Amino acid sequence: MSKPKPSTLTILFIVVVAALLGLQVSEQAHGQQWKIAFESGRDGDTDIYLVNPDGSGLQQLTTGKEAWEPTWSPDRSQILVASTLHGGEDEVYVMDADGSNVHRLTHTPGEGTSSWSADWSPDGEQIVFTSNRDGSDLGWDGEELYVMAADGSNVRRLTRRLGSEAVPAWSPDGTKIAFTRHPDGDQEGRGDIYVIQPDGTNLQRLTRDARASRPSWSPDGKKIAFMGGFDTDDGDSEIYVMDADGANIQRLTRRPNADGHPDWSPDGTKIVFTLYGDENDGYADEHGIYVMDADGTNVRRLTFGGHNQGHPSW
Repeated sequence: MSKPKPSTLTILFIVVVAALLGLQVSEQAHGQQWKIAFESGRDGDTDIYLVNPDGSGLQQLTTGKEAWEPTWSPDRSQILVASTLHGGEDEVYVMDADGSNVHRLTHTPGEGTSSWSADWSPDGEQIVFTSNRDGSDLGWDGEELYVMAADGSNVRRLTRRLGSEAVPAWSPDGTKIAFTRHPDGDQEGRGDIYVIQPDGTNLQRLTRDARASRPSWSPDGKKIAFMGGFDTDDGDSEIYVMDADGANIQRLTRRPNADGHPDWSPDGTKIVFTLYGDENDGYADEHGIYVMDADGTNVRRLTFGGHNQGHPSW
């Protein structure tokens, strides 16, 4: 007598369970999966740290590297940082997810020029970054966006406009790069979020007079979180979110002092950000990394100590 064949439903159940187990094993094997990278000066020099989304497992990745602005690679195997490790101005470096194998990607020509604030393309093959390597030919500091291969080769200029173009963020589908444009070069003044295609065409303005900066795409590419201050009474920045076309701007934070540098969780349900406590207002001890639900609720603190912590990357 032959054995009965498993039903289609049984086969489907086995496939789903196997997939889930495989995902769990893959995450455990990665080690760094879902951790939040951030910069901190808690030990003197500015270095890169990791922390779990619940605030546990604080881990120092670099020591004495003067590294900041960490950004995870799409496969979570590497982290981009800005650093002066070589002894000069800011340059873009990359390191493995455990802090090892730190090596320099940009070699910005010209005295007093630098490169920083980098982000990966979704396929991990290209990197967009900010640089003033071409000097002030366009006015002010000449800060523009550039794209290079992931190994630092084939650098090409993306923007050519008056003012300051900075802090780029590549969309999850790879078709757009969001960034901040300060038309008068004043990083503390007027600024708005723009998007441009990776070939430098189809520039679009998303916000108007929002004092906006630091765009961050949601994992599904439908929304952009950013720091802004166009409707605050005290002039401090807050965290906002808007549709990817600039519509439906909503304010998420309403806290004393400035909130900034938002970044989405990989599943899109939460946003990590920095609260900049001001000692003049008695909030210096609140300076640290915080996380909240994507609608601005359930705010909780992840790091403590008030040691110049910032630029979280989930």
